[in-house]
Amino acid sequence: MNKPQDIDVMIYALTGLSSLQIGLTGEVVKRIVNEGKDYRIVKCDSALYNCHFNQFHNVIACASCQSRMSFIHEKSGVQVGNILKMVRTKPDIKFPFFENYKEVLDFEYRDINIGRGVASSLISHYRNYNLSSHNRKEYIEFELRKSAIVVDNFLSFLKKFSPKEFIIFNGRFSEIHPLIEICKQKNISFSTIESGAKNKFEYYPNNLPHSIDNRNEKMHLLWKKADPNNREAIGHDWFKKKRQGDETYERSFKSDGAKNDLIPDLIEKGKENVLILNSSEDELKVIKEWQHGFYENQNDVIVELMKKYKGNNNYNFILRIHPNLKAVKNQQTQELATFNFPNLKIIKADVSLDTYSLIDQVDKVLVFGSLTGIESTYWGKPTVLFGKSFYYHLDVVHKPTNYAELFELIDQKELKPFPQENCLIYGHYFATYGHDLKWFVPRGKSESLFMGEKIPVFNVNAGINLFKYIGSFPLWNKAIKAAYKRKFNMSDILRYRMYN
Repeated sequence: MNKPQDIDVMIYALTGLSSLQIGLTGEVVKRIVNEGKDYRIVKCDSALYNCHFNQFHNVIACASCQSRMSFIHEKSGVQVGNILKMVRTKPDIKFPFFENYKEVLDFEYRDINIGRGVASSLISHYRNYNLSSHNRKEYIEFELRKSAIVVDNFLSFLKKFSPKEFIIFNGRFSEIHPLIEICKQKNISFSTIESGAKNKFEYYPNNLPHSIDNRNEKMHLLWKKADPNNREAIGHDWFKKKRQGDETYERSFKSDGAKNDLIPDLIEKGKENVLILNSSEDELKVIKEWQHGFYENQNDVIVELMKKYKGNNNYNFILRIHPNLKAVKNQQTQELATFNFPNLKIIKADVSLDTYSLIDQVDKVLVFGSLTGIESTYWGKPTVLFGKSFYYHLDVVHKPTNYAELFELIDQKELKPFPQENCLIYGHYFATYGHDLKWFVPRGKSESLFMGEKIPVFNVNAGINLFKYIGSFPLWNKAIKAAYKRKFNMSDILRYRMYN
């Protein structure tokens, strides 16, 4: 057998349907080409069953995605001979019966874990962690087969090439995470790429973007390198703009019509007013660093609190359901809809209310990982984090590790907030982290530029690709049947979506 060819880097980023992520991918590819590195770029070429941006193998979307990726490669100066195309293999797999998503997590193919990425994709797709062979058997197996195809392809590529490093988009999803597992098993360095602060992108060497430990390390490195004369001001500015709903740095969930007129009815004078801020449990449910042994889900904690303080008139609990859960119907939201406790006031996700003003009025705040936890500390409120978050290692929140410690903090009168200055490193990081864009100008779905030209939505090459991929129509139908237990209909053509 011939020895694999040594190369500097192999790039794997299936981002053609996202106007932002394809531009960030272009930034990375262009840098590598300019540096004169020996590289290979892996293209899906519609070989995979689906992906995060095209969940049902819409062949129109596939055609557009691949033509857009070709545009980026051409403008970056990528040589055609440096492009590797995936093939649709036929993995021989026997599936067990999965009683819950946790059993999916450990599933392996060819000694490579593919279950964790599949569980992550499924939970994100359905926005529900109530997944098993009882209710999603076909789609679980569909995703696992797709991930197995990824394993087949990269194990084949590694017989021909020996990269010093892989560069991978995000790393969490079912079509991506198997490569992370391969890299770890074979001791190959990798960097995931993702959005940074506004108009920036970031590398995460040998980590996922979701790593709490890695983010903590990056926060401190960036703070150390920053100008001491203005880093605190930048940190303050980030928190102030977040409260104002200003999206200079990132998306805000504060609506323009957020009101305060409901707050007086929520607060009970003479009682300890405790604000509970929940968050959606889908995106980070299976990320290892975000796991803990404290509880199974956030709703369980709320129920335990209500049991503990039942009949105790010294406490008034207020639950603010995260606005991000407004249109979500899953196990978490369905359970919340049944909550009826005499000592719990519930603010529904679709209610327009200024959460910051509510924070000002309560005595303490309880979060499970929400960003608002560190914000409430910044604004001078004692805050309890019962879970994990990117600010976990900063001295900004009280961190109980069991129910007894949680209850003790709830009971503690005059609980002190952590100093505001402890929060500034976080604000500074999220205002500034990442590499500046050089060639990509983000302007939305159809107006974004790369190397001075618009990134096409659908061009002649896309039409050629569509003719090439039309034979995959049965897979489109199969994906819809697996996900929704119905046949393809003409309205599914309209499900083709271009992401910002």
